[in-house]
Amino acid sequence: MGQTYDIDVLDGADFIAVAGVNEGDALGAVADLLPDDCYALTLGATARSIGLAGTAPDHLQIIRGEGYGMRLRTSGAVTLMTSTNDLCELIVLTGADVAGTTRATLFTASSPLAAGVTWRIVAVNRTASLAPFLTTRTPSFAAGTRVIMATGRLCAVENLRAGDRILTRDSGPQTVRHISHRVSPATGRDTAVRIAPGVLNNPRPLTLSAANRLVLNGGGETVSAGTLVDGKTVTAHHGGYVEYLTLHFDDDETVYAEGVSAATYPCRGAA
Repeated sequence: MGQTYDIDVLDGADFIAVAGVNEGDALGAVADLLPDDCYALTLGATARSIGLAGTAPDHLQIIRGEGYGMRLRTSGAVTLMTSTNDLCELIVLTGADVAGTTRATLFTASSPLAAGVTWRIVAVNRTASLAPFLTTRTPSFAAGTRVIMATGRLCAVENLRAGDRILTRDSGPQTVRHISHRVSPATGRDTAVRIAPGVLNNPRPLTLSAANRLVLNGGGETVSAGTLVDGKTVTAHHGGYVEYLTLHFDDDETVYAEGVSAATYPCRGAA
């Protein structure tokens, strides 16, 4: 089967040209896209997580989620810009059945996209690879985020220390082995996602990395924070800097961050 990956994708049919030669058309193969065409995500469009497997990053098959069994190849990439000079890169994927018949156009973005924002194509790359989008993105919490300790009290992540005991969703009290800290530009994959109070029964705003996975129901299925961005109650913050902290345990664990079940990162390979 080869290497396996998780990636968040949207349907090309949900990204519509609102100005330019292709006005009214959905996002299609990169060979058909032109600089200065403008696109916007349709209202109600949501990203979804799929599992991929393959022997090369640009020859993959969906092994989990919608489109199971479909084979994906990279069509290329486009660089987009908003009127406020925010940049985003899209990798466009073509899905085909086992007979090679094209069945879908999907895309993944370097940062979360909100509906209603107009993006202008500023560059087209017909030879881009999906590989950079398959690298591990570390789930992290913004400084100030409070988690529940094993004692039941709340503690901001920046005040935690290795050896502290944290309450986890599935394993009860667990020991923090390591805490990674970084200050990153809030762009691309390090864009900060802010979830307004009450959206997930969180009493205070929750700010975390777009890659952080959240458990939204009792079944344990997770979604990345970036897929929840709607531009209203869940927003992506582009620009400036954000202070991130990552909690490392012996294994994958889910902690309670501002009351929301959120994934952490195993200690193996922590630096």
